[in-house]
Amino acid sequence: MVAGLATRLALPYEQMDDLQLAIETVLRKHCDADMRATIELVVGPDALRIRVGPVAPSSLSDQGDDELDTRRLLSALVERVEVVEQGGHEWLRLEDGIRAG
Repeated sequence: MVAGLATRLALPYEQMDDLQLAIETVLRKHCDADMRATIELVVGPDALRIRVGPVAPSSLSDQGDDELDTRRLLSALVERVEVVEQGGHEWLRLEDGIRAG
């Protein structure tokens, strides 16, 4: 999915790789295996917004070592990381600028 979007937007390989790693990290570490996860992509004129969820409640706000490492990793991969509420569940919103490849 990320590779197809990156191709359509002519994103550089490094950015595509960073976005893919960010999404995989959220899915692997913060989405409950018993629930269906959803990935929503919104392409704006200058930014790509990705929402992944629902995530485990407060999975990135407990500030345990693993959560702090995940937040640092995500912050290195994308420009903005936020926990947002949608439909009574927490979601993770990732945002990155669109860079020409």
